[in-house]
Amino acid sequence: MLGLLLSSHCVVDAISCFSTLFTWQTYNALFIIRNLCKYFVENLTEDVVLEQFRSVCGISGLYNDFTI
Repeated sequence: MLGLLLSSHCVVDAISCFSTLFTWQTYNALFIIRNLCKYFVENLTEDVVLEQFRSVCGISGLYNDFTI
């Protein structure tokens, strides 16, 4: 959680400065995520894709499904 707070501070600073480096890093990250999702959908079964987007919740190991 601390890492998220520290990175959000960096995001606010980058947005306020209109950094082109921040824009390129964001574009590249979204491009990678898009390509990974596209690969998953084209090459894996639906169950395996859904399993990739599940997260383990807490110590008990219960799964929370990713919902839109």
